Amino acid sequence: MAIISHTLRADDFTRFCGLVHDASGMDLPEIRIADLQRVVETGKLEAGLRSNDELHRYWSDPVQGRESLKRAIAGLTVGETYFFRDSAQFDALRSTVIPELIERRSLTRTLRIWSAGCSTGEEPYSLAIALEDFSARLAGWKVTILGTDVNPTSLETARKGVYGPWSFRQAPDGVKERFFTPAGARYTINPTIRSKVTFAELNLGEEFPANLPLRDLDLILCRNVLIYLSRGAIERVARRFHQALTPSGWLVVAPSELSQASFDMFEPVNFPAAVLYRKTTTPVPKFDAQDSQSEIHWLESSPLTSTPNIASPAPPSKKLGSLADVREALAGRSEEANRLIEEAAKSGVIPVYFWAARVLADQTDWAGAQVWIERDLACEPYSARSHYLHGLILGERGQIDAAVGAVRRSIFADPNFVLGHTALADLLDRAGEPRRARAARQTAIDLLAARPEHDLIAEGDGLTVGRLQTLLRGRTTS
Repeated sequence: MAIISHTLRADDFTRFCGLVHDASGMDLPEIRIADLQRVVETGKLEAGLRSNDELHRYWSDPVQGRESLKRAIAGLTVGETYFFRDSAQFDALRSTVIPELIERRSLTRTLRIWSAGCSTGEEPYSLAIALEDFSARLAGWKVTILGTDVNPTSLETARKGVYGPWSFRQAPDGVKERFFTPAGARYTINPTIRSKVTFAELNLGEEFPANLPLRDLDLILCRNVLIYLSRGAIERVARRFHQALTPSGWLVVAPSELSQASFDMFEPVNFPAAVLYRKTTTPVPKFDAQDSQSEIHWLESSPLTSTPNIASPAPPSKKLGSLADVREALAGRSEEANRLIEEAAKSGVIPVYFWAARVLADQTDWAGAQVWIERDLACEPYSARSHYLHGLILGERGQIDAAVGAVRRSIFADPNFVLGHTALADLLDRAGEPRRARAARQTAIDLLAARPEHDLIAEGDGLTVGRLQTLLRGRTTS
């Protein structure tokens, strides 16, 4: 019987993370060391190996170790999903996307949809159910819905189509009664819906195989998958999605995964409470925080309690035209202030939602600030500074994981946004991930290296490159 070591050293963690990343694009944070430990031990047991060194050599072999490494990657995936997740996106599909696709495909009478990273199948079955509302218009059409996932166990559950009550926690009224049959405490999907979806195993980190129908697609959903991948892997997958879509085809990712930096070959299309991507043949201009005429600079060393750099506050006004106006209006926390903010927002001339969040954050009203910054992000999903402020607010509220995600989205929106990397480093320190914190801090230092010391930092309210370099190096060596 093999003697198994149950210790995953720091160097083991690093090199096994490298194998997983190379094979799948998955980026494992240090807080998932126990998950990696589990699949490493399972891999050794299955292969009859004694040490981590032997398993690393085995998994590094692209022939012998391939299937074992695939099983390990599947064991690291998070399979949480449910029917009609992110209902605002499904509303956009029903109201606009599906009718537009039916109109555009009226000559070929075909519709091809892919649910990438479908886990246990709730997403592709939700799509099949949504299409039932268009059954009369789709009569005689060839409609294909493909669901793929890296985890064969999840796919087996998807093929069976049997689900517990928790999978229906956000399903519209009547869905369970209309499309499922009770089976004890669980529910089995009706054969007519199950027959509309096919499933296949696919690792998004690899080249898409030729044996799957992943060309000339009309709609791709890939939600709550990309957030686990490295930025480079996301960009590779985005390019493959672009190639797989028909001209003007649609891509849907999770709200937390929206990134103009990674999806610059797509056009973002705004819907109520949702943003979807559409294939375009020319790159969409990237957001650049320094190009904004309404840019506000403020101090990173105390970013939520600093005084804005305004030369002369504007007098009281019934209309909001400056940050000073917003600050004055919010001083009394009145309904009138909310009305003025909404009125100013309709004009679209000033970033009033962002300013309102700034003001309340300055006053340590974190809950109020979060409300306004989320309104701002609904309108400006690619604003690096808005995601950054959102992350700082969430961090102050003790929601560290969510804060890390928000700050990462600021970096996706603008990879050169140095304060995003700085804030990410601080949050990772708080999350107990010193190695990743050091890497983020070093990225910030590298971004500053070629800039003159007296340059001002975007969103830094007078903070200079030289001063930030000093602060970062002090933390790196401490």
